Amino acid sequence: MRVVRSSSSTVRSCRRKDVEESKADHRTSTYTTPHLAKLRMHEMPLWLPKSYQDLNDLPSENIVYQPKLGGSKVVRTAPGVVIKYRGDLAEEVNCLNFARDHLSIRVPRVLHHPGDVRQSTLWDPRTEELPQVWYICMEEIQGVQLKEVIDSFTPLQLEHVASQIKAILADMHSVPAPHIGSVSGGPFQNSYFFPYAVKPQNAWTKVSDFIDHYHQLLMTFGTEEYAKELLANFPQDCPVNFTHGDLVPRNILVEGSTITGIQFLIYACYVHISLTIASEILKTGDLPLYVATKKDVYLQAHGHNFDGRERHVVIHWVNGTLADNPVTQIVQLSGIRGKFVFDSLVAKLRNPATLESHTQYYLGSFTRAERQLLLRLANEIEFDKTSVINGCRVWMRELLLKMVREKLISEETFEVIEEDVPLPKRMPEPDEAIEDSQRLQLH
Repeated sequence: MRVVRSSSSTVRSCRRKDVEESKADHRTSTYTTPHLAKLRMHEMPLWLPKSYQDLNDLPSENIVYQPKLGGSKVVRTAPGVVIKYRGDLAEEVNCLNFARDHLSIRVPRVLHHPGDVRQSTLWDPRTEELPQVWYICMEEIQGVQLKEVIDSFTPLQLEHVASQIKAILADMHSVPAPHIGSVSGGPFQNSYFFPYAVKPQNAWTKVSDFIDHYHQLLMTFGTEEYAKELLANFPQDCPVNFTHGDLVPRNILVEGSTITGIQFLIYACYVHISLTIASEILKTGDLPLYVATKKDVYLQAHGHNFDGRERHVVIHWVNGTLADNPVTQIVQLSGIRGKFVFDSLVAKLRNPATLESHTQYYLGSFTRAERQLLLRLANEIEFDKTSVINGCRVWMRELLLKMVREKLISEETFEVIEEDVPLPKRMPEPDEAIEDSQRLQLH
């Protein structure tokens, strides 16, 4: 049964009235909720910036969130009040208001923003210096990010968090979805469809149209074969639902094991449910929804035979299912020679037929603690991302050796995989080989 805030009907009617009154002069006015008037009457008035510089000049202790590479920044401007800025935030205002009207979970209340949130086009940084909605002033929800405390939780606390996340997802998915696109009724207005040149022009009523657009997007930098292989994993008959779009531990706030709210709804939308894998499972480690049981862990080697060239290997386990397809968490060294990247917390929607087309080696049934240990060991493996001779099989061999030492797998299992895949030993990098040769000559 959905929990409804006692004042929600009043809030909604006030907000609708406020929006209607603002229509007359929406280009020059700013949106302020009725709650702001109350705040101004009984509390200190809101401090509002006139430029990015005003926000950048705030002392460092005011910073609530600052991304490492680009993206929006959040600063605290008063007790219980924060401002998010950088980028076009019109869609996030729409999503926050929509979520407050339709969901029981708490989301930040918008107090003020410049510009018009009903704009029909995305901000184009090539032609416009600033977006209309260049910041959002909103309430700050109390709590800490789940990602900061989840590793210290007991199994009972994890189960508590899991049950709440399950309820939140059910609440979101209960909202009727009239189309695939923005909650405002138009096309997606977020960076799912970056770059700007291939943004959708309208909302879709059919999943097939959604997938066709994604196919065009992939073709801007990939091949036809690559696009078809990737999109083959998208269920064609999956339901369309309202979803957060980035529901990962950093966007879930908790006090103890109780969820106090969710934040950063800039990607919230009506979407083909298979795409939400990227937000509900991707890069979360073991999402609490799936922590209660042991999981069968496998090593996968590409294809069924080694042809003398590079053979990609990954460790994976199933975290759940979606539309009868397994969602597997993957631990791997990915990339190509000279451009390697360590991927430890990645989940992928897999077609069962795809799994059967590769060789699977059973490593055992791992508890959550054992899977966490596996991830820690993988993170400790040193590798040269620019190497042209030591690739994923070398990296995997060293990970398996660590797993043998920690008794996660047996020596016999390691020996079978090492010979069968095969897994070569690490070779000196070219620079190392030259240095070794020079040292020998000196002696």
